[in-house]
Amino acid sequence: MTEGLSRAQKRYAKQLDNDIAKVMADPASKRVLVHILDMCGMRGSSFTGNSETFYREGRRAVGIEIVNMLNAAEPFAEATLLYEAVKQRIKNEDNAKQGGSDEE
Repeated sequence: MTEGLSRAQKRYAKQLDNDIAKVMADPASKRVLVHILDMCGMRGSSFTGNSETFYREGRRAVGIEIVNMLNAAEPFAEATLLYEAVKQRIKNEDNAKQGGSDEE
């Protein structure tokens, strides 16, 4: 993947991979990533029948690039984020039913 890159570009790519590993190891960082990906609208339709479709597709394309970057640095990163997001939402719903806090 780093073939044909300069040494500086290879160093940058390695540093980015290391940074992604740190982000994926931190629960708060993963929650932020899930929120950003949700804002990108990756899980819904972007088609509106008017020019807003282009705007939504642009947001979605950014989300896809983020996911591709995460998965390249850490295989199954997207699956990990989705799994943990679902776990957190279930926990939040259970806490809400019991009148508790949803903070971790």
